[in-house]
Amino acid sequence: MAFLVPVSLGELSLLSELPASPIITPIKEDREPDLNMRGSVRPVAAAIYRHGRKDLCCGLWFAIIRLQKRRPANLFSRIIEHFLTPEKARIMLAQQDQPCEATWRRLYEAAIAYKEAGCWNWMSDSDIFGVKDPITGETGYCCILGAAGEVLGMSVYRGTPGLEVYLKLLSRETGAGDPDFLFIHRCLMADFHDRDELDKADRDVIRSLGLKFRGRNAWPQFRSYLPGYFPWYLTEAEARFLALAVEQGLNVCQRFRHSPSLFSSGRRGAYLVRTAREKEGQLVWEDEWLEPEAFEEEGLSFEPLDEARLARIKETLKPRDQIWEGDFFHLNNPVKEEGRPFYPRLFVWADVGSGLLLSHDMKHPDNPIAILRESLISAAEKSGFLPGEIRVRRHEAYELLSPLAESLKIKLVKARALHAVDQLRRMLS
Repeated sequence: MAFLVPVSLGELSLLSELPASPIITPIKEDREPDLNMRGSVRPVAAAIYRHGRKDLCCGLWFAIIRLQKRRPANLFSRIIEHFLTPEKARIMLAQQDQPCEATWRRLYEAAIAYKEAGCWNWMSDSDIFGVKDPITGETGYCCILGAAGEVLGMSVYRGTPGLEVYLKLLSRETGAGDPDFLFIHRCLMADFHDRDELDKADRDVIRSLGLKFRGRNAWPQFRSYLPGYFPWYLTEAEARFLALAVEQGLNVCQRFRHSPSLFSSGRRGAYLVRTAREKEGQLVWEDEWLEPEAFEEEGLSFEPLDEARLARIKETLKPRDQIWEGDFFHLNNPVKEEGRPFYPRLFVWADVGSGLLLSHDMKHPDNPIAILRESLISAAEKSGFLPGEIRVRRHEAYELLSPLAESLKIKLVKARALHAVDQLRRMLS
């Protein structure tokens, strides 16, 4: 069987990356596709037919997909699952650049409708629900901002990691007083500002769409937050999903207004999540009660210790009755190189007694934390002795340094406070 499938630009990009496959049939661009075409054709990665609008980004594209059996419920998702891992699909979507006009227009229309509804008048930021991305399968957990009258909008925390950060915020386990608070969010934000609070890029998009806004807190702004990165403009994939989340969020909010028990109908530990299924070529949205996907931070795996180097250290460096503190943290000043600005991560070691900085390495936030171990060894070699005790506060730092401390017979302590390091961080802030 063959199907003519409409695809978005994001889906088109994914299809173009698929390996050559006989289930995708090439077609000519200058004529309507014939779904009953016969004969052998050369398999290609993606076959597309462009119809209608002239602008490349916002045109309507089609792909002819040939399958040997009946059409599955979500054809595109099945194709992606067959050829790509979900993680690769997410990465490929995330690599797209600016949203196209059609995506921008849909997002702004959704935001305008949401603003006019004023959902924050009857919902609080603890009323959490989800919207599942029909392409990537990732769930965005939505919270309504505005009940306190400070920030008006909606934040969409992405996946279980994003949700866990928000739950810590609600429980006050973290907050604005936490020095790491700025660097841990994984969410998409749609909120409303005064005109002079928007960037030129925001105003340019509004102007290009022919939209006009007046008054305080009337101008929509959209941003993407990733751990260790500066809040930044949306990609095509992010804008597409945020538009869906705001649309479906408005649906949930309006129903909650008339049925406050809407969020108390599910099983314990589950959230009301809007999910989509394909029916007759259209997405049909419905409610499901789903538990967040199990999430475990990537296992801490590090390069093995250099035994020859350790042997030399044991022979040449003797321990002293000194205490060193080690930590890593983001600097508050973003750096712009290529692509998205980021907050550099600083790896430091300091002497508790003198407060002196022994070692520091500034790295990109994607660099592994194993740098902390290397900087400790370098600091010891430079100082000419080993500390009698080292203190860290992060679990991953403790796991990283345990084998080294055991080998060098250094006492390793997991401390709540690192006074020398914290003083240094305050000075840098």
